[in-house]
Amino acid sequence: MYEPTQPLPYHRRFYGTSSFAAPEIVTKSPWQSPPAEVWALGMLLSYLMRGASPFPTDADKLAGRVVLDEKSRKRMSEGCINLMQKCLKADPRERATIWDVREDPWLKEGFERLYRIRAAEQAEQTDLKMELELEMDEQMVGDCSSGS
Repeated sequence: MYEPTQPLPYHRRFYGTSSFAAPEIVTKSPWQSPPAEVWALGMLLSYLMRGASPFPTDADKLAGRVVLDEKSRKRMSEGCINLMQKCLKADPRERATIWDVREDPWLKEGFERLYRIRAAEQAEQTDLKMELELEMDEQMVGDCSSGS
């Protein structure tokens, strides 16, 4: 069990998706979970944004050398590329932490935009619900007055 007040343990065995494995895992070096997980987040971001690994070769992966073609560079914002590069640093001590990822401006901006959209949708639904209730009230008043 992980104890947050203790130093992070090092691992030697890996059970996961090898294409998402950090360089320290690939080279069979002792590794720590948090930096390896951030690496996997960087890989996931690449697959989500461009549909492919950012490493054309194993040497690129081991060096943490992100290689993006022109099409990918045009499609991805600079903020997205910066976050991916921070997550995919070859040296786990230089790699972003999960807290760095959470505070990344590109990611925060995306979450804030999503929250604004959801708030607008909820407000719109509330307005629509109020309009429907008003229509129903008016209809009921009309039905009552015509039925007497």
